[in-house]
Amino acid sequence: MTRQFVVIGFPRSGTNWLHRMLSYEGEVVKVHWEYQLEGINAQPIYIYRDPRGVALSGYFYYLRAFGGKKGRTVENFSLMDFLNLCFKNGFGGRDGWPQGWKEHTEWALSTDFPQVCYESLFDNQVGELQRLPISYQHLDEIVAYEPPAGRLRENYVHRVGWQNGAHVVRPSPWEWVDHFGVDEHNWMLDYCGDLMKELRYQ
Repeated sequence: MTRQFVVIGFPRSGTNWLHRMLSYEGEVVKVHWEYQLEGINAQPIYIYRDPRGVALSGYFYYLRAFGGKKGRTVENFSLMDFLNLCFKNGFGGRDGWPQGWKEHTEWALSTDFPQVCYESLFDNQVGELQRLPISYQHLDEIVAYEPPAGRLRENYVHRVGWQNGAHVVRPSPWEWVDHFGVDEHNWMLDYCGDLMKELRYQ
């Protein structure tokens, strides 16, 4: 019998990556929000990621999706809006997305869902995957899977003080170090410093 999974995580947290890896083990659905779980009878697995990495990935996604559209330039992107107000700039709360990163992650930690840490998965795929309720019959194929590379993106200066960034293919888990300034760091500590500490992101 084919095992069914549902991967859930805040946008830009690695849900696509985990979804494609687990597809070797069964049928997989990917969702982002709690209400989307209604009516899905499958094993939920939650993936979380350092909010600084989430924000940087969100920036590059925003640039790719909206950078050339009228009224949706890169200058409109805001770290605070992305993490706290869910895509306020560019997405407008479509589909009723109600939660910010902090609320989303706190909700997930209150459940009994098996959890995957994006950074740990990046560092040690086998060790992280072996904590999940999968059969491991296709572990070699799962570990061998590499996410497709993104397109090259230009340097930028964030409107609230992000540093110049080098050309990148896809932000690595720790690339935010090269982009975050004092303003972003202080805001992040105020917004979710305690939760980051609980998840060992400090």
